[in-house]
Amino acid sequence: MEEVLTMIIFNLDAILDNCENRDDIDERVCPVIYIFDSLRRRNEINIWTGRYESIRNKTLDSIESIVSGDWCLHKYLLKMRPEGDNTPEVMLKERWLDELIISNPIGWDYMKQPIEFVVDICHKSIKMWKRRGVFVFDVNQGEKDF
Repeated sequence: MEEVLTMIIFNLDAILDNCENRDDIDERVCPVIYIFDSLRRRNEINIWTGRYESIRNKTLDSIESIVSGDWCLHKYLLKMRPEGDNTPEVMLKERWLDELIISNPIGWDYMKQPIEFVVDICHKSIKMWKRRGVFVFDVNQGEKDF
């Protein structure tokens, strides 16, 4: 039987948390990076971010600098905000979710949903994922809402 990869979505800030602006990685982010690194070997990992498409290469460099091994992001795995789109990030993610549902040939059945779970750091996005019936890990351990 062919193994089916599950889709897991990470919010970019849940992984990086501004790590590219520091010499060391924040201790509270290290567990998320470890989980990301472990899951990416057996699952389809998508990273969704409100960052603009124009900084894709810089974003890829940032990810590659903190993730171990042979990490290679294909274009479809890193979903970025189109240039000129100022939609609030939570609305952008919900639009992307709707596009994913529409493109899924089996529809949106709880037992067959294309997303296994989401790892996010933004309270507004976390509320949206829950409202839409997607299991979400809240990794925001601080006061700041991204």
